[in-house]
Amino acid sequence: MSSNGDVFEKNMDIISCLTPLGCSKSEAEIFSALLAYPDGITVVQLSKALSWPRTTLYDRLEKLIKIGLVKKGLSEEGAVFFAESKDRKSVV
Repeated sequence: MSSNGDVFEKNMDIISCLTPLGCSKSEAEIFSALLAYPDGITVVQLSKALSWPRTTLYDRLEKLIKIGLVKKGLSEEGAVFFAESKDRKSVV
């Protein structure tokens, strides 16, 4: 099992990698949070997990989608968002 310190360090590594690429700290935090939900998470669930307003999340998620770091999908619960990874990309 990983400790909370390990999770914190991993999140800080992700944030420190994404901010020089043009992501804000909040966008990097969202991406980091999405990594914990490989099957996707709704905005309501993400809002609760991060304790952020949904309206803030929608704006940040849209930017992350535009730059290719986040994908939007559908589930029984509605729209879900997940961190894009090379494993998810398909060759057309």
